[in-house]
Amino acid sequence: MNLSDSQTRGILIQSVNLYSKEWVHWRTSLDDQLDLSIECLAMNPNQRQQQILSELAKRYPLLVVRGIHLFTRTLKQDGSFSKYSDIEKRGRVNNLLNNEPMDARTSFGILKVRVTHWGYSFTEPLWTSVLEIIDSIPKEVLYACGIEMGLLDLLNLFMSLIAVQVEVGVSSYISILKSKLSQSLLIFKSSNRSEFDRWTASNLKELERKGSVSLLLSAYGMAQELLVDDKEII
Repeated sequence: MNLSDSQTRGILIQSVNLYSKEWVHWRTSLDDQLDLSIECLAMNPNQRQQQILSELAKRYPLLVVRGIHLFTRTLKQDGSFSKYSDIEKRGRVNNLLNNEPMDARTSFGILKVRVTHWGYSFTEPLWTSVLEIIDSIPKEVLYACGIEMGLLDLLNLFMSLIAVQVEVGVSSYISILKSKLSQSLLIFKSSNRSEFDRWTASNLKELERKGSVSLLLSAYGMAQELLVDDKEII
């Protein structure tokens, strides 16, 4: 099959969109390689691991886009509570040190506890690497098939992390992440404007009281280019 032919690629993309629910459960010999590569990236998010996954994304875009939920799951786990030993992990941002212990009354007496939330800690190189890998998927695949394969869930997770970091007052830790995410969203906007507009008009379940995604982008200083109407650009 000649995948360099645009008509052939279009038929494949259309087929994946039509049968996305069935397609996401299929398995191939490359799925184990993808799983292992993502696991290695999570343990040690370095340039080599990122490059391996980026090459997979370029060579097998339909297979990697089907595995977007694996990246989402990995990042959710990374943003969960970690032990203090994780502070030594390269690139690990840990805001638990500023969280003073509180008294908790239990049946065993008064205990000292620290209240933590998802997103207090995260590994910055891992999150930026995932963006780079996802951006390696050809945009005609990512912003067509990806919509049905969990791309929006992944983007929502990035927005949730940024929201938490801003709330705890350490937005400086996410400046690089915000910049890379903005670049990815610009490609999203230019590749599939209708889906981009639908996403920015939606409310994130975890941040529903904060308003739509477009309001969040404005609040976090990411809206200057993203939300400008193309007709306004001279």
